[in-house]
Amino acid sequence: MMTGSSSEAALHEYADAEITVTGLSTPVQKKTVHEVLAKLPGVRAVSVRGDTVSVNYEPGVRREIEVDRGHSRRRLPHRGGTCHSLVPDDGCLCRRPAAGRNPKRTPRRFRTMSYIKQMFETHPVNPSSDHATVIECITACYSCAEACNACADACLGEKNVAEMVACIRDNNDCADICLATARVISRFTRTDFKLAGAQLRACIQACETCGAMCEQHGAKMEHCRVCAEACRRCAKACAALLAQ
Repeated sequence: MMTGSSSEAALHEYADAEITVTGLSTPVQKKTVHEVLAKLPGVRAVSVRGDTVSVNYEPGVRREIEVDRGHSRRRLPHRGGTCHSLVPDDGCLCRRPAAGRNPKRTPRRFRTMSYIKQMFETHPVNPSSDHATVIECITACYSCAEACNACADACLGEKNVAEMVACIRDNNDCADICLATARVISRFTRTDFKLAGAQLRACIQACETCGAMCEQHGAKMEHCRVCAEACRRCAKACAALLAQ
């Protein structure tokens, strides 16, 4: 603790970080990472040793009275219970609106739902399939599409990109099929069950193919391991929905 010109004490808070970055094997890569991080606001020092990157930030100074107030507001009595937001004041997610305001509020039962689930619950057509199974399938398809798209891009950044052509192709195919599947099974009005079933089977095949390919590289490339995991989840979700 240090004392400034003010009569109030000040706290100097340090927030340093140390992360492991795979693939930092050349001086050029290490220099690039160093330069990018060093330009970030508040960063005082950056060091790269092997695959470990350490970032030291400038100390943030807060008056002691502000810190005390912040801690005292971490648990705010609210509506007969306790607000568990760690962010004081406006960070309270369940804070009542200011006096005189009459915002159009989302119904309580929808506040913690994903948009997919909210649309599902408000749709005038009620699908015959189990709701949780359909929602999981849609979510898994969108997640897998994003994972495959990102994995393909990551493969393009690898040094041995020529060896990753098959993986990139499988990633792109799987991403497109997963996206199409999510869109098809999200349409509940006058569903073509034969078409939806064919799409789910195609998605399972694409995910199994892409997942198997990514698993071959997963031990050395973390992005392939993550993609393989997303593919397995999506294939499982599609199979569960198809069984209904």
